[in-house]
Amino acid sequence: MPTYSATDLNSKPVHGCEYGNAVAFHGKATPAANVVTGDKLRICRIAAGTDVTKLNLKHASLGTTVPGDIGYEPVDGSAGNSTAFASAYALQTAQANGIMLMMTDPVRVEKESFLTITLGTVTAGNTQAVSGVAEGVALGVK
Repeated sequence: MPTYSATDLNSKPVHGCEYGNAVAFHGKATPAANVVTGDKLRICRIAAGTDVTKLNLKHASLGTTVPGDIGYEPVDGSAGNSTAFASAYALQTAQANGIMLMMTDPVRVEKESFLTITLGTVTAGNTQAVSGVAEGVALGVK
């Protein structure tokens, strides 16, 4: 299945702030074709050593039935956690004003990673963009 990445995915600087450790990483992925089961959207990159505390997503409906697992995937290709933030999130429900997903506990992203949405069984998918912001605290790698 195809992977659709934000156009500036590899050109934005990814680092913590010199004057504090609150961080926000943002991006937008637009599928080039109608989404289908198994497609992956890479929304943005998250710096290594970040505790993610909140996600903000904004999108139109991506189809009739479009469940998506929201997680992260290390840039180096090693194993991540595809459901770290949400499992079977309903991407068919438009969030024109955005939706905020608060983490019960911060999700530690130890390696530089992509924020990903991996689609489950899709019915009548389309090509709507998904924008996202991952917010958290940059604590550095162990």
